[in-house]
Amino acid sequence: MKSSRKRFLFALVAVGLCLLAAPASAQPQLDGGRFRFGIALSGGGAFVSGWELGMAGLDLRFGAQINHLLGVYAQPFFMVGGGSRGGITGVTGFAGGSVVVDATFMDRFFVGLGGGGAVLNNPAAGFVHVRAGVYPAVGRGLNGIRRKGFMVGLDLRPFFASGITVLNVMGSIGYEAF
Repeated sequence: MKSSRKRFLFALVAVGLCLLAAPASAQPQLDGGRFRFGIALSGGGAFVSGWELGMAGLDLRFGAQINHLLGVYAQPFFMVGGGSRGGITGVTGFAGGSVVVDATFMDRFFVGLGGGGAVLNNPAAGFVHVRAGVYPAVGRGLNGIRRKGFMVGLDLRPFFASGITVLNVMGSIGYEAF
C-alpha cells in the first residue's frame, strides 16, 4: 500500500512539474486586426460549351485580417488565354473582382468563399468564388502578430453570363501578408 501511494505522489509531482515547465509556445500567441495583402500569379483554364481555354493571370488581395482565423478581402484579377475547338482558334481575357471571407487554420491552411462580378471578353458575369490552399513557408512580422509567407492555392470560379456557365479553375503561387 505504501509503495503505490509513493508512485501516485511521484506521478502527481511529475505531472505538476511538466505543467510548470511548459514551453512559452503553449501560451496564446499575440493576435489582432491588421491590413491584409496578397499577390499571385496563376495558371489554369476556362471551360464552356466544348471550349477548353488555357489561361494565365494575376490576382491581388486587399482587405482586413480580423484575427488569426478570419480575414475579409477584395480580390481583383486579370487573366488572358486561348484555345481552339473544331479548327476555330479563340483568344480571350477575363477581368473582375470578388469579395472573399477566408479562414486560416494552424497558420498553414486556408479556405475562402465569396462572390463578385467580371467581364468575360465581352459579356458581364456574376460568379461564386471558392479558394483553398496552403502556406508552405510562414514567418511572423516584427510585432509578432502579422504572418507572411509563400502561398500555393486553387481558385474555382463558376461564371454565370447570358444563360451560360463558364467554369474557371486556376492554380496560383504568390506572397501573402495576413
